[in-house]
Amino acid sequence: MIARSKDATRVNAILNHPEVYRWVHGDKAGPLDFAPLVADERNILLEVEGGAFLFVRLRDQAYEVHTQFMPGVAALAAAEEAARYMFVTADALWITTMVPANNVAALKLTERMQFEHLGRGGELCTEEGMIPLDEYILTLKRSVQTRIAPCQP
Repeated sequence: MIARSKDATRVNAILNHPEVYRWVHGDKAGPLDFAPLVADERNILLEVEGGAFLFVRLRDQAYEVHTQFMPGVAALAAAEEAARYMFVTADALWITTMVPANNVAALKLTERMQFEHLGRGGELCTEEGMIPLDEYILTLKRSVQTRIAPCQP
């Protein structure tokens, strides 16, 4: 079950796990710390066993989601629950995310969640070089149509 947290300890442990860190640190050296983002009341951290979603408020009703999961943890059910939370309990009308072109797991999750591809949105500097980033969006309307209240004949 997903739960809101105001403590970055668990998400930081996931972020800094070697198999996760390589996908999320960009050109930043050293440990990552989401504590300042989590402390900001405008942002929402949702956690499940082995994973977390940090929704950073961009403006009213608009968030960018940062998804972190330990290797081998299934994320789809948690992602559906997180979207439901954001659209029903929080005030989100749309959620955007950036996915590195070579992160197959993140791409699959984004597609299975029915995010709409908006196009290339820049590059991520990594140890392997520059990786293109693809930008995606999930709107309340699309989520209702595909996840929250699917048509029941």
